[in-house]
Amino acid sequence: MADILDILDLEIPGASEISRDSIIHGDRNKKKYVTTKAVKRPEGMHREVFALLCNDNKELPPMLPTDTGKAYKQTKAKLGMRKVRKWVWAPFTNPARKDNAVFHHWKRVSDDTKEYPFAQFNKQVSIPSYSESEYNQFLKSEDWSQAETDHLMDLCQRFDLRFILINDRWDRAAFRDRSVEDLKERYYGICATLSKVKTNPWSNTVTVVNGEKRIYHYDAEHERKRKEQLRRLFDRTQEQIEEEQMLLTELKKIEARKRERERKTQDLQKLISRADGGSAQPVHNTSTVTDGNHFNELRSDLALVLDLKNALASCEFELQALRHQYEALNPGKTLTIPSSICNTSTDSETKPMGEIIDVVGSPGAHNTTI
Repeated sequence: MADILDILDLEIPGASEISRDSIIHGDRNKKKYVTTKAVKRPEGMHREVFALLCNDNKELPPMLPTDTGKAYKQTKAKLGMRKVRKWVWAPFTNPARKDNAVFHHWKRVSDDTKEYPFAQFNKQVSIPSYSESEYNQFLKSEDWSQAETDHLMDLCQRFDLRFILINDRWDRAAFRDRSVEDLKERYYGICATLSKVKTNPWSNTVTVVNGEKRIYHYDAEHERKRKEQLRRLFDRTQEQIEEEQMLLTELKKIEARKRERERKTQDLQKLISRADGGSAQPVHNTSTVTDGNHFNELRSDLALVLDLKNALASCEFELQALRHQYEALNPGKTLTIPSSICNTSTDSETKPMGEIIDVVGSPGAHNTTI
């Protein structure tokens, strides 16, 4: 290295003198780099949210939006060569209003001849009309006067068949108080009657299906019952709700026990059918039947008898359980089970099935346990 510096006519840096202090404390003169410990993102917090709360410089996020000019992409205005359209502060009228009120808004000069754009949302409901003779001939009612009917049709026209508002604005000082169901029943009754006597384009209660005209019928009594049921359902107390849940649970248990009894009845019926079928079989000639066939038939009969005995024991257990339930629900009363349906005989010398039926023995071998 010294030769290269000598050729290039460069000054050779003086080597540091080796001393005792340089050997012992030589690493103190080295530059130390301090590394800041990165803040760990909390578990469950998204990376974007954590970046808003903390950055590498540990600076707090700004309180107000700032524009540093270091965005990813600067937005540029798209300016064309065409002339900018002119806007004017112009008056306008709303066709939905009947008072000819004049308002002002900004609009383009080219749109000066167009109608107010929000006028298309002004949908009007067609309300039927009738004359004096039509009312006297078709619409007269004992429960409704003509003045009440005219007032109802006027409110329907004003509030677009919103019967809750119609019921709220009903003139109770001049007429009898009417419910929402009464108002609907009268209105739809008028529509149905006028639809039958004349053809009106306003009738929105008439539909044509396969060339047949069908008129909407409003069932006021059904609507009253429905609202009454909803009111009772809403007015239930917590005790009534718990009682209903308990009854539903008991109903499920009863249905489960019913299905279990039906299953046991079917099994018992199958056993009885097997017994009847076995007894109805014709008797074969003893000279042609071998000892093995006799053994198999005897073993099948014994298995059938044991199945019937188990079914009988199950039925007796259910009878005793029902008797105890009856006596618990009716204190002081005793339920007597007839002896014809209850097996009172006890067989203390009943042998287990394994000792009675030798399922391992061969058909030709003699079984001494039978």
